[in-house]
Formats: sequence, structure tokens, C-alpha cells
Amino acid sequence: MSDNTTSNIAQLPPVQQRRRRGTGGSVVGEQHSQRTQRSAQVTQITSARASARASAGISASVAARNLCNLDKLAEHYDLPVVLVDNVQLVDVAQALLSDAVVVSSFESGAGRLDVEPLDGRVVYLLGREIDDAGRALTGYCASLKVLNCFLENLSDRNSWNALQEGALDYVDPGATVFKHGYEMRFDGLYFVKRNEEGEIISETETPISSHFKMLSNIEFDESGDTVYYKRIRFLNTLSGKHDYKNYSFALHEKAADVIKDLRKFGMTIDSEHEKKFESFMSTVQAGGENAVGFKKAGWREVSGHNVFLLPNGEVIGSAVGRREYVPVLDSAGSDRFKQRGTLEEWQQNVARHAKKNHNLMLALCVAFASPLIKFRESFKNLGGFHFVGSSSIGKSTLLTAAASVWGPGRGGTDGQVRSWKSTGNAFENTAEASSDTFLALDELGQAPARTIGETVYALANGVGKERMYSDTKSRKVKEWNLMFLSSGEKTLEEMMQSVGQTIKGGQELRFTNIEADAGAGFGVFDELGGFASSRDFAEQMNANAAKYYGTAARRFLKRLAADAESGRLQELIELYNGMSIFHGFELDENEVKIGQLARAKNKFVLAAIAGELAIEYGVLPFEQSDALESCGLMMREWIEKNNVTSTSEEKQALEAISNYLLVNDAQFKMLDDNSYEETVVRDLNGYYEDTILGRQYHIFTDVFKKKICAASSVNADYALKMLVQKGLLICGKEGEDNRNITNRITLRDGSKRRVRVYTISPKMFRGD
Repeated sequence: MSDNTTSNIAQLPPVQQRRRRGTGGSVVGEQHSQRTQRSAQVTQITSARASARASAGISASVAARNLCNLDKLAEHYDLPVVLVDNVQLVDVAQALLSDAVVVSSFESGAGRLDVEPLDGRVVYLLGREIDDAGRALTGYCASLKVLNCFLENLSDRNSWNALQEGALDYVDPGATVFKHGYEMRFDGLYFVKRNEEGEIISETETPISSHFKMLSNIEFDESGDTVYYKRIRFLNTLSGKHDYKNYSFALHEKAADVIKDLRKFGMTIDSEHEKKFESFMSTVQAGGENAVGFKKAGWREVSGHNVFLLPNGEVIGSAVGRREYVPVLDSAGSDRFKQRGTLEEWQQNVARHAKKNHNLMLALCVAFASPLIKFRESFKNLGGFHFVGSSSIGKSTLLTAAASVWGPGRGGTDGQVRSWKSTGNAFENTAEASSDTFLALDELGQAPARTIGETVYALANGVGKERMYSDTKSRKVKEWNLMFLSSGEKTLEEMMQSVGQTIKGGQELRFTNIEADAGAGFGVFDELGGFASSRDFAEQMNANAAKYYGTAARRFLKRLAADAESGRLQELIELYNGMSIFHGFELDENEVKIGQLARAKNKFVLAAIAGELAIEYGVLPFEQSDALESCGLMMREWIEKNNVTSTSEEKQALEAISNYLLVNDAQFKMLDDNSYEETVVRDLNGYYEDTILGRQYHIFTDVFKKKICAASSVNADYALKMLVQKGLLICGKEGEDNRNITNRITLRDGSKRRVRVYTISPKMFRGD
């Protein structure tokens, strides 16, 4: 540094002279003079340093990293300073921390952080990558502490005094320990041989890779065992942009696979020195406390607080300390939860169009539903909604709009919309990675038809299959909480019928068909909102969902986590659940008896409550009760269009019994009180009587269970219970046989034997 620069620094007033000296009119002018002088000095010093570097021959590529906001720093020399680890977050942090001056270093340049403007200041560090700044500031400023949270945990409700009180003294976690001979320079990793004086031995300087930074290790619980990962941060040298990547790998992974991945993501590794790179990665020891790895997003309890982990590693909730949480997922997982644009832009370009479009309103409400599932038992294992209809009417647009709540509203490896074209095992991984967030599945017709029924059950029930490792040790069963959206030209029933399978009521219940055509002549839309055609509307919605995304979920989750912490969330859920009865959700006496309808109601209610909370939190730009009204209307339309009077199990059982009796009537013998003649009936199934109400069948119990129920894949116990509830099974007389639902008849063949039968009422064939 030149003498001129040193002289300028010496002219700075000491810390004591920079403090306020009291109140009064004379002080104001003095303070203003000090601020003006300080600002001019900082500017002069910065210029002097640049000149000094230039005269010393230091290139820009290795220049010191300067701080931003130097003018504000000089003007408010009496305020504490918050140094964040990302210059792009300075404005966001400043808006939340108005009682401090927020600064950061510009990321251009790879030299040491220039901390001289912070000489004698009270400094708080905020962020994940703070150790370079912490080491540079140690012993340099008046006070150095770390705010015990991350920026995404803060809101305008955080008290600056509380944050200061909870701050921790900065402690250097320890530098990364390199194996002898390896050096990390500003342009990359080198292997170098030096003599005893530290000088490089001629022709031993070997470049190995482009520059990267070792981050703290990850510890991850896998089926009860702790597995460790190493991770690095590097610049994508191929993109031509300021594009940094984080990459993690388990210690047992093959080096060749790791190197292949790193190259794919834009890191440069010399092919002639891969062994040296492998040796470095296997021996390097990262400093700092291990981060916590996770594979499943969603709710966690951390230090007694409810927090929400996003798949990209964001922690949303109360200030929860500085323990870092890192996703151990496929590389595309975090890309699906990126954000772009502002919440206001998303509201204006995507959400507002749902106001009078009920399909779109339902889709958006479902997008907010999964984070609520854990807070109410009746919200669990409800499954999802399937928009079904002909091609090119806008079904996929409903999914992309809903997907934009969480991330890019599109398909592909970085989009939120997935394809049904996959296997059962892959779906378990997808569902687990999406837990408590959102899952959109497009084009049901592309799913494997033979396994689709099983897949729907698994997705809705929130649990995967139990599997084993090769050493017969059980793996941890995958679990998730999800309400999903689907679309396609076929129903689940049609898909299963195509391979000779019969849909079960449980599958149908968990996969609620919604007729996508709104019936207004505009495809899935009720109105076009000023667009010339439904096609133009859909195309613009798709474009907007791919341009503005990810902000709605974050605002929603911050408010949701705060309400969950305070206990207010349960009150809101009860409030909106109570309001639902005034918006078409109340079931009449007959509807309540239909199990399928009662469960389907819970599904529509969950979507409606999620929408109302999003309105309450200022995320959806609608009036209160709009979501309840729209979802209630959709439920009533669904009941009407699907003629929901019985479950699929009921229909299947009734058809199996009635069809068998009609086809096999000859296998039943008439129960004649006046005849003792033995009439030979081959393969006797039971007896019948012709009463004033019609024919009444007495079926042998084993015939009912084996030939009727088992042969038609009907649960016999369920079928009998259903027949009793519908008044179609005549049970034993009062006092004679109340222990079960069989009846006893006396044979009129002279033997007067009494046999147990199931007696089917004539009402079975009358349709009443």
C-alpha cells in the first residue's frame, strides 16, 4: 500500500470521536459535518487503494473485494453494521433491518475482503458463508457477532433488539485443511512442490481444476446409520454467467462418477490429473460444524420450533439458529423450487384470472393444501384431484398455474409439472421429495396401466413399500403428506379397465375426477378475462406461469409457520371449517350415510381452507370466502355429475350378488311347505321363496362367500354389512339369532333340519 493511502487511513477519526456526544442543536451541525467529512474520506481512501494496487501491479482479477454501501456506511457511522454474504440481498435485508446499515462485498475479485471501512464499528454477520469476512474482521472492529438466524427466517415483525440479544460471538470454525502439496489459488486448485524456503521447484506446478470452495460436511441419517457427505461450491465455467453451483457427494461414491457430474455442471478438471483431484477430495478436511442433510422436504421441529424445509435448503419459520440444513436430493430438486419475479407480478399475471374461473380457483387452492395436512387428522390420506377431458381444452394450463405457486410453472427437469410416465419406485422418490409441498402430474394416459391403481393408492396413503438392502437389512419406508393434481383424457377407471382390472372404491375416492370442460364453450375456463379465445388465454397463462413463480409459496409458508408457532393456525382452520357449511359443503341426512361422499367432502374442504388462508395472508388477491364459495360449488357439481349415491365397492358387490342370482336361479330349490318330494338340483346353492313382495333367496353361507364374493373380488364381510345397512339382508328373528347376520331356515324335506343361510330380500331386484 502506498504512503498516500496510509496517510489517508491515519486521518480517520478514532471510534470515540465517532460517537454521538449528546443532544442539542449544536450537535446536529457537527454531526452533519462529521458525516460529510467521513464520506469524503471513505471515497478518497477507496480511490487511493485502487491507485496503490495499480501502481503495485496487482491485476483486477486478484484485487481486494470492496464493500457496497460505503456512502451510507459513512453517513450512519453511529449505527451497527450487518454484513450479509450476498450482495444481491442487501436491499432485502436493509428493508427488514432499518436500525442498522447493511453491507456486503461485491463478488467480483478473488482477493481478501477489504474491511478497513468497518474499522472500529459494531458488526453483525448474517448468512451462510460468513467465515472469510469473520476471519478478516476478527480483532479489527469494535465488536463482531453473528445473528443467530438466516435472512429467510426474518420478517418485518422481528425486533432488532431481540436479534441483537440473541447474537453470538463470532468464533472461527477452523480453516479447511489441505493435504501437503495442494494449494487453492484464485484461478483454481494446484499441486506444487516447494523447497525448504517455500519456493516452487521448477516445473512442478500442476493445475488440477478450476477454483472451488470446500463447504462444511453434511451428516445424514439413513435407516439409522449416519452417512457423511462432502460438498463444494464452484463457478460454472461453461455458462458464461455468474452461475455458482453447490454439489455434494457421499464418501462412498466412486470418484469417476463425481468427476463426471462436476464436469456436467460446468467445473473444469484436467483429465491428465484426475487421480490428484481424487486424492485431494478424499483427504481434504472442511472446517465448521457439519450441516444436517435431508431428503424429504416439509415440516420439521428444530429447537422446539415448527420450521419448513424447502427442497433447495431454505428454512422457513422462526429464527432457528445457524445450523444449516442441506437437501440430499437429485440435482434438479432445488431447481424446481426456484423463484422469479415478485409476488405482486404473480398475483397480477397468474392468480387474478382465477376469480371467476372455478377450475383454476380449485387448482390454486390445492397448490396451498399439502402444508396443512399435518395439522388436522381429517386432512390425511385424501389423495388428489384429476382434471379429465378431451385434448386441447387447457387441462395442463390448470396444472402449470398451480405449479407456479412453488416454482417454475412448466414441465421438464427444472419445472414443477411432472409426467405420469414413470414406475412405481420412481413415484415413491418423487412423492417423498415433494412431501408437504405440491405435486402436479400431467397426462395420466402415459402412466403404466397395470400399476396405476397401486400407484394411486400409494400416493394417497402417504407411504411406500417396505424394502430391504442386499444384506437383508430393512430400509426406512418412505412417507409423505401430499394433495396432488392430475390431468388426462382418461379416467383412472378407464385406464384400469384397459388391462382387465376393476377399480376399487378406495382408488376412486382418492382420485377424484373433475370434468375439466367448464361447459361455457371456453374449455376449462368459465370466462376469458378479456382474451380473444381460450387458446390465447391458455397460452398466456402458461407463459406467465413460466415467468413468475415461487414467491407465493414462500409468503404463504412464512405466515403459516408463524401461525403454527403461535397456535393461531388451529383457530383459523376451525373458523373456515365452520364457515364451509354456508357455502355448499353441508351434507344432508342421506348424503352423510355415503362414506365416499363424506371423505370427498374433506378433500374439497381442505382445498377451500388452504385457499382461504392464502387470501388471509395476502397471497391470493381475492375477497374472503371466495375460495370457500368456489370449492363448494365444485363439490356440488361433482356430486351431481357423478350421481354419487353409493361407493364403487357397493356397486361392485350389489352387481356381483344380483347377477349371480339371476344367472344361477336353477341352482336354488323352492322351499315348499306342502311338498316332501325330493327334487334333484345339481350343485344346490340354497333355496328360494316366492313372497308377495317377490322372490326371496336363502343362500348357503359358503356359496355366498366363495362363489359370489371371492369369485368377484368382493370382500364378503363388507358386502354383508352393506346389505344390512341397505335393508337387503333379512337377519334372524328377534331372540332367535341376534349374534350374527345369518338366518336359520327349516328344510321341508321331511328331515326338518335347520341350516344357516344368508337371506336376500326381494327388494334387491326392485330398485327401491
